[in-house]
Amino acid sequence: MSLNLNQLTGEIPSFVNLTELRTVDLSNNRLTGSINDKFERCSSYLSTIGFAGNQLSGDISTHTFSNCLALQSLDLSNNRFEGNINFISSTTLSWIYLSNCRFSGGIPSVVPSNLVDLDVASNRLTGSLPSWTNRPRIQQLLLSNNLLSGSIPSSIGLLYRMWILDIRGNNISGQIPPEISGMQ
Repeated sequence: MSLNLNQLTGEIPSFVNLTELRTVDLSNNRLTGSINDKFERCSSYLSTIGFAGNQLSGDISTHTFSNCLALQSLDLSNNRFEGNINFISSTTLSWIYLSNCRFSGGIPSVVPSNLVDLDVASNRLTGSLPSWTNRPRIQQLLLSNNLLSGSIPSSIGLLYRMWILDIRGNNISGQIPPEISGMQ
């Protein structure tokens, strides 16, 4: 279901009875409200959710997407979501786009094992850079324009498939670890 690039308003409906649904793209509309109770009985085939560019708000519960067992791609960018991003730890996502919202707190120490792209740029995230030594599939790690601090962990060099690491606009200090040369 692709209803993006329209002038749709109101809240997002529940997707309980759409049992064969594979994609929901409601991006770039004028939708408002929370998404926490919209996927309680998610389609077992749902692999892509796109809600970017709306006016959605509120915290996202760790249970919001826990029943979406086939979910691979989630784009919630350019909304008004708040709270932490711990909900990504309880998913099977490979592509996560959460930029330009109002998320705060730290970057979770546990992320999906098949994570490829993580974009959390331009939020209010704090703490240090993650040390994900067991996530070799990561290709893009976009963490710019947050409130992150500390140094670049040497374990970043173990992410040998990474081709974009963007940490500009934070409070990162210290030396560039030599292990970073192991990245592409």
